[in-house]
Amino acid sequence: MGNSPSSQTEKLFIVNARLSEIGKLLEWIEQLAVAHAIPAKVAFGMYVCVEEVVANTIQHGYRGDADCNVTVRFREPSAGHYTIVLEDSAPPFNPLLAPELPPLNPRDEIRIGGQGLRLLREFTKTLDHQSLPAGNRFTLTFSA
Repeated sequence: MGNSPSSQTEKLFIVNARLSEIGKLLEWIEQLAVAHAIPAKVAFGMYVCVEEVVANTIQHGYRGDADCNVTVRFREPSAGHYTIVLEDSAPPFNPLLAPELPPLNPRDEIRIGGQGLRLLREFTKTLDHQSLPAGNRFTLTFSA
């Protein structure tokens, strides 16, 4: 796992498929936020969404197989838009096909499941999934 530039226009971070490794993403995103003057609210949304996708990939896609990785790429910001692309080699699964849950009501008991997708939709400007020959690609775009 590490942080190494893959080109002049994007930064690369590889996460080993262990939940304990996810915390390292926070430090990486904080470094990106400083380097690219990303507003705190946007950086927070980026972390929440990246953590959600990576955690779900590890738990459900890889089913705990620690010999796998998730590749996280941060593209050079453009016109106040920040893009993160996540790729894995888990079985194809498109969570965007799941129906939206009804709005939360403070009087109701919190529902388990589906809340991560709600967060992704809440924090991102655009959210895209692409099935790959051996895995998935999620493209998350955030705006200031």
